[in-house]
Amino acid sequence: MIVIVEGCDKAGKTTLAQTLAARVDLIYYHATISVETNLFEKYVDIIRSINRPTIADRFYPSELVYGPLIRGHSRLSISQFRNLNKMIQIQGGCFIYCFANRSIITDRFTSEKENYLPISLIPETLRNYKRIIAVARENLPVFTYNSGLSQNTSSLRIEELVSLLQKKIAT
Repeated sequence: MIVIVEGCDKAGKTTLAQTLAARVDLIYYHATISVETNLFEKYVDIIRSINRPTIADRFYPSELVYGPLIRGHSRLSISQFRNLNKMIQIQGGCFIYCFANRSIITDRFTSEKENYLPISLIPETLRNYKRIIAVARENLPVFTYNSGLSQNTSSLRIEELVSLLQKKIAT
């Protein structure tokens, strides 16, 4: 099983993924920026090689969000994205969309003095994630986690995510 945690930079993905990895006993995998041109084959190989329950802190969906913003195009097509999603589905995997509102993400960038993503691109990044997550929902469970709320009432709390993932692993 592969759990993919996605969301805009500074949305809280790494904190969430590391917390869930520790509490649910998942292998933690952090994807980094890739220089390969054939990303589809790279991700097919990674997915095939995973043989224990794993949580991926950022994975192939990021290319469809950030590729167009950074390079002007994505190195994965929507068709390839759907095929990778089907592989995740076969393994019983799911997505967790980690988000916060624009002002919280902007504040986090500013306070942490991050400059790898221009603040002006945050709204487009959030729109791209909504589009990609909608496609992911076609054949994968997508859970949401709002890291910007002290009491996550409109999305799942960590305890609920832990319980859901434990049940997925048990089945």
